[in-house]
Amino acid sequence: GNQEQNEERDFMVDFKKIIFEIQNIAKRLRVKHCYIYGGTVRDLLRRNYSRDISIIVEREHFKNIVKLLSQKFKDKKGHSIRSILGLGSKLFKTSIFGILVRIREVSRRTDTSSVRSLLEDEHKNCDFTVNSMFIDLMTLNHASFENGFDFHDFCGAMRDLDTGILKCTDSIERTFDRKFGRFMRLIRISEENGFKIDKRIVKYILEQSYHNKWSYFDLIKHDHEFYRMISSDYFADIINVFFKLQLNMLIDDRYNQNAHAFIFNKLKHMPLFDSRSRDKEIYMRQDYFWEVLVEATNKRMNVECERWRPIVYGIHN
Repeated sequence: GNQEQNEERDFMVDFKKIIFEIQNIAKRLRVKHCYIYGGTVRDLLRRNYSRDISIIVEREHFKNIVKLLSQKFKDKKGHSIRSILGLGSKLFKTSIFGILVRIREVSRRTDTSSVRSLLEDEHKNCDFTVNSMFIDLMTLNHASFENGFDFHDFCGAMRDLDTGILKCTDSIERTFDRKFGRFMRLIRISEENGFKIDKRIVKYILEQSYHNKWSYFDLIKHDHEFYRMISSDYFADIINVFFKLQLNMLIDDRYNQNAHAFIFNKLKHMPLFDSRSRDKEIYMRQDYFWEVLVEATNKRMNVECERWRPIVYGIHN
């Protein structure tokens, strides 16, 4: 108990250090629009500690915030800036103290935008309602972590958060159309937080029979989402739900109960790796999962393990 409390306390020290350093930089640059968003807000409102920090900032200050944050923590490893297709904005990703930090440009001009119109646009870019709330970083203070956060909610997201249900901010069809990574996120968020998935989403997924439609390119685009899945303490449960929704991608023909039971039981008994390096533990989990898939393939369970290789080991490996 005490050890877990100490780990959480140490983590929150690091979390707050990063958050308020970004705030300090933004104030020095006289930024007007800078918001915490997505799963970070969801976790803060639930009093859970999040392993990632997501920030949006007006694009005229984006590069300078990224530059000054990088200089402050002097760790260039893993830094990357890439364009987000469809949003017309850039995203910066890095890891600081083991916390994934994402800083993204606001996807529209901010000089003539009201806060409401700006964030109403941004909330539509979020996949699920519980991930579509915003906290103004510029007015955040240390007392907020004890007394509660002021936040923006444009679609009844707090109600869904209180009832523990995952709904789409957009239509279900547009949310999931050929976006394999969204299914991974849906199931991971559901299992990690104990959320129920909206019955309309479940009905839609089962009706679409998606497991026959994914291509090699659908898979390799989303190896980063699989990395987050395999990093999760709920990995076996996530794969179990994939099977139940027939999104498994492991089966080359049709749903197979024997393969489902075999793989889930193997993953349920995945050994807890006593590794000091998180990255090393992930590699060990990848190897373990791959061995399970190969064994299922050899047992002629209709498992097509080669199809999963680019996701299990990542396109860049």
